[in-house]
Amino acid sequence: MPRRWNRALSRLTTLVIGVFVVAVVALVARAWHESRLPATYSVMQFGTPDYGGGSGADHIAHGALGDGPAGAKGVRSVAELRGPRAGEPDFRATLAARRSTVHLPSGRRIDA
Repeated sequence: MPRRWNRALSRLTTLVIGVFVVAVVALVARAWHESRLPATYSVMQFGTPDYGGGSGADHIAHGALGDGPAGAKGVRSVAELRGPRAGEPDFRATLAARRSTVHLPSGRRIDA
């Protein structure tokens, strides 16, 4: 092959490799750009609410301030929320309250 052809083939190879590298960098840059989150967004823009198979209106039985109807389905008193009384508990703890001074790393002291 003449020397001129070698030089032309070398330039063509360099050009093809350069175009390939630029294309790969462009694809990676585009993928990165599209994966970014917007500066602000609302969670309400993503997906749809899942009400667990029931209608979403069932939850309004609690009322705006927790004063729903006493006979509403599924309403329980706090006194009913206890487990079985038979057997030994898995864990038993005794809590004690006392006044103390807390020393912070900054050197400040707080009465607690």
